[in-house]
Amino acid sequence: MLQDRPKKHSQMEKIFRCAYEGEQKGYYKITQAAAGQVIWQNQAQGLILKIVHPSFSQAYLASNPNQHSAMAVLTYHDIIIATWPGDLLLKQVHGELGGAHPWVMNRTTSRGTKGLQGQT
Repeated sequence: MLQDRPKKHSQMEKIFRCAYEGEQKGYYKITQAAAGQVIWQNQAQGLILKIVHPSFSQAYLASNPNQHSAMAVLTYHDIIIATWPGDLLLKQVHGELGGAHPWVMNRTTSRGTKGLQGQT
């Protein structure tokens, strides 16, 4: 959860405190994203949303926080159709996708679009 943010920053402390309180009350469990985790699936339609990056080793060897940013993919019958690459560099995204050309999802900020839209 936002591990590339300074822990002592007031905004980060507020976000974490709220998330931690919800976890302590049993509303949810906060886990660290790691390759192989399934976030959601619909077996009848062949859809799976899962984490593909980082593995334990990738997170450990990362030289900066963005290198261990989580990347999720949505697959349809084992074909990657969309990806949410977090803060990963496009070179890392390309390497993780192994030649697939999914729709790359991004986020929009108050200053406009950040990242890429469309296929890679």
